[in-house]
Amino acid sequence: MNNPVPAQQETRGVEERACDPLAAALGNASLLGIGYLLLGRRRLAKFSVFVTIALAVLLATVRQVGVERVVLLWWVFVIGHGWYLARSHSRRTKSEAAGQASPGTASQPAPAPTAGAQRVMAALVTIPVLVAVGLHRSGAEDIRRRAAEAHRNGDCERALSILDELSIRHRVANGPLTVRTDADAEACRLLVQAKRQERSDRLQAVRTLQRYAAHPAALWKGASDHRATVLLAQAAAEFDTALTGDVKALQTGYERLDGVLKEFPGREQDAGKVVDRLLDRLPVKNACDTRAIADWLRARSKREDVLDRARSGAAKLAPAALVECGHALAADKRWKEARKAYRALVAD
Repeated sequence: MNNPVPAQQETRGVEERACDPLAAALGNASLLGIGYLLLGRRRLAKFSVFVTIALAVLLATVRQVGVERVVLLWWVFVIGHGWYLARSHSRRTKSEAAGQASPGTASQPAPAPTAGAQRVMAALVTIPVLVAVGLHRSGAEDIRRRAAEAHRNGDCERALSILDELSIRHRVANGPLTVRTDADAEACRLLVQAKRQERSDRLQAVRTLQRYAAHPAALWKGASDHRATVLLAQAAAEFDTALTGDVKALQTGYERLDGVLKEFPGREQDAGKVVDRLLDRLPVKNACDTRAIADWLRARSKREDVLDRARSGAAKLAPAALVECGHALAADKRWKEARKAYRALVAD
């Protein structure tokens, strides 16, 4: 009357199947619940996949080492849990088989695949998953390496193009590394912005280069030297404006060169070329403009550096410029008087 209940019905309504422990562990190593499916634990398999997806989303969004550690712990747990469930089922089945009085007292379960077949099935899923994760991790590292090389060479446009190759798969497989690439991209964008600003506003470009140099992910060692080059170009442009008689622009350019010499002593020769360029274009067509420039440069104190070239060059120009400007002023005065007399004559 009291018939024994089959083992398959005693497991909380779950239809368990015999499974090789190694196959269960290997299947769960895919993080897709394959080991649970081999055991007939469908609910556990679904739960495992749900947790894996949630962790993948966290990896792609949070991208912190702590999340990777949680994933590693989850991976170790499901591997061990699959092994444990398979071993427990195997021991329970052997115990129940040994306690049966006769072969006909309980229905025999359907024969399960052999251990070898189960391991092959688990491996066919797990190995591609692990290989894909490994390839994407190494791929992310290779992308960052190539981008960093371009960045160190100052070619940030190419570096940003390389970093664009990173996808959501790389973020899931190697989240913390992609966080570092975000910082690399931020620094590179500053450098690209600075180089574009040089065409329209060199001083803005200088400020952007300073921000780049202060960025923790900056890799281009030539940034400081390039900033000096931009400042020298700005000084040369200000000297060009000064050739129209704008003494204020001359003063600004002179102070700019002075700042470059103080901050970049190694660029003294280049600063001297900017001064020589100014002197080579003197005198200008307007003698009085030449006189104004020469007078301002002559008034500078002796410095014992390349800026003394401007002072000595102006001293040579000053007498001739003074005389020529005087003649020009006299001629202009005579012309104005003659024009005034002519207008008076016409009026009469």
